Amino acid sequence: MHIRAQNAALIVRRLATVDFVQFEVFGVFPLIRAEMATEGKLLCSYPGPAIQISTDIFMGECFLRELSSSLVQMNFDHLPPTPSTNFARRCVHDGAPSHPGYISELLVGILRGYGQPAVMDRITKRIGDEVLLDTAGNPPLDKPLLRKDKQGEDKPWRRSLLWLILRVSFQFSLSACGLFKPFILFFHRHLLRTCTHRDFPSELLYVMRVK
Repeated sequence: MHIRAQNAALIVRRLATVDFVQFEVFGVFPLIRAEMATEGKLLCSYPGPAIQISTDIFMGECFLRELSSSLVQMNFDHLPPTPSTNFARRCVHDGAPSHPGYISELLVGILRGYGQPAVMDRITKRIGDEVLLDTAGNPPLDKPLLRKDKQGEDKPWRRSLLWLILRVSFQFSLSACGLFKPFILFFHRHLLRTCTHRDFPSELLYVMRVK
C-alpha cells in the first residue's frame, strides 16, 4: 500500500511458517537534503521498521476497522508542513510532501504494542533521483531536469515511486525462490517489445534499454 500523503509504503504479508502477520514500512521518496548532499547514487535500505502481530489479533474486526480507517485517513491528510530546501535564496519543494514519521514511527509504535519487532534481512537500492540548478537557482538549459506540477511549481526529476514500491515488494516475495531477477528481465522484455510495436522514438527506446 502506498500512503501518498505521508510519503510511505506499507507491506502486509502473512508468514507461511508461523502464525504471524508482518507489517513492513519504508519511506518512498528520500528527503531532498539527503539527495543534494550525496555525490552519485543515494543508498537506501528497505524496508524500515517491521512488526509482527499474531493472526488472531490481525483478524479481529475492531483491529481491522481501526487500522483501515487510519490508513485511509492518512493517505489524504497532509499533517506536517511541506518540507523544502533553500537553495540560492529560492525555495525548491521536495516533491515528497511529508516525512514518513506518522507511518514509520506513530503507526509502528502502535503496532508494537500488539506484537513485537520482526527480525528480517534488508535490501539496499541505489536511488538516482536528480535535481540540477545553476548558481541562481534556475535549471540549466542543457539539462532541464526540473518539471512543472499542476500549480506551476518546479519539481525535481524522480524515478517512478510506484515502480520502487513494486520492486521492493517483489524482491522480498520472489527472492526466496530465485525468481526476482528472471521476473524483472521478463517484464523489461515485455515493456520494450510493447513500446517497439507502438513506434516509440529510437532515442527513447535506447534510454529505456540502457536503464
